[in-house]
Amino acid sequence: MFVSGFPDHQAQWQVSNGGGCWPEWSPDGRTPYYHDGARLIAVSVTWSASPAFGLPRPLFAMQPAANLAEGSRDYSVLPDGHGFLINAVFAAAPAPIVVASHWQNQ
Repeated sequence: MFVSGFPDHQAQWQVSNGGGCWPEWSPDGRTPYYHDGARLIAVSVTWSASPAFGLPRPLFAMQPAANLAEGSRDYSVLPDGHGFLINAVFAAAPAPIVVASHWQNQ
């Protein structure tokens, strides 16, 4: 994954070696996040004349959500930058809840 300058897109900086999808910047502009197919990844960046990117840091495992619309992400960084909203995939459906009413009358 690469970051390019705006508006001319002449300069490019490599962020990941193994690819990635669904990039999103933190609200403060200090951390790009992306999904590598199995995990959510964060990369620190220091801004000066040109950005300096740190090493990719896996945050947690996250399987892609099924049936995402084209161009959609399965996560979003919260506006305060202190968490994520995640469209989670569960391996199995939760156990059903059984309610027995008037069971003492039986």
